[in-house]
Amino acid sequence: MKSINPYDLGGIVENTQSVRISDLLIQAKEKYKHDFIKSTFSLNGSDIQLATSKTRFSGNRIWFLCPICKGKKGVIFTKPVLGCRICLNLIYKRQRYKDMIENSTL
Repeated sequence: MKSINPYDLGGIVENTQSVRISDLLIQAKEKYKHDFIKSTFSLNGSDIQLATSKTRFSGNRIWFLCPICKGKKGVIFTKPVLGCRICLNLIYKRQRYKDMIENSTL
């Protein structure tokens, strides 16, 4: 039986086309991200849309579009209706008790 010399099998690695699993995953993520951004989804009976904005290093940030004011928001709240904190007139607990001393022993 003749032994196989490694150099008989082919050429040089740098001269051949290669496919990396990481490249395929990046392409799949990008395709999934674009499909996700273009879609609308339903939450508590209201349709929610997504928007993007550019970041400093050629990236994209994904936002919710508030159903009431149509502004880009990171968080959507569900009260009786869906909306952003400002549209639903929601405030944080610290804002409500500003200038008051909270005493946890009462």
